[in-house]
Amino acid sequence: MATTIDIGEEALEFLAASKDIGDVELEALARAALSVLLGAEREDTALVDPVLEEMNVDLIKKLYSGFVCLFVEAAKNDLSSKELCAFLRSECGVAQDRGELLSHLFANKKEELRTRLSLTANYSHLPQLSGVDWRLEYRTSSSSDEGGPVRELVYHLSLKTRERDDDGELRKLDFSCSVEQLQDLVSQLKDACKSVERAVERR
Repeated sequence: MATTIDIGEEALEFLAASKDIGDVELEALARAALSVLLGAEREDTALVDPVLEEMNVDLIKKLYSGFVCLFVEAAKNDLSSKELCAFLRSECGVAQDRGELLSHLFANKKEELRTRLSLTANYSHLPQLSGVDWRLEYRTSSSSDEGGPVRELVYHLSLKTRERDDDGELRKLDFSCSVEQLQDLVSQLKDACKSVERAVERR
């Protein structure tokens, strides 16, 4: 039975596009992804490589994103070098020699990557949310560039956590945002919830 990991359709498409670049560029991008995942470099420095200078920027971003998804899921599922190579061949259409190259790079960093993932997966040190307070403020300024008054709605939110400060009061995170910013926050939280639901359903 072939080994399958869920890296998403988009990532599969990105990895399939690796056929459009040479072996040197392929290895450089894979090494960059591993370097960033392991915290050795930041993206803005890891992707600065002379061998990538002639590559299309959008293709660099796609392949880099694909490699990050691939290596994270392969590490989480404890894939062997042989299993990863088989996955790349069957699901992404990657040639045997290229699959072996990527699998070798991954195998050399797998244990280090798994250790790092296990640390970042422990969220026990983060404060737990216990409640939310909010109020809506309607602001009106005297004038704008067009000469008329400026009216806007501003939300003030207070996130309560289970942690207590030195006075025994629950710690809070207070911030303000516009309607558009709040809508964007809610949308991102919904996406996060859906991702968790999908992960649970796959178990």
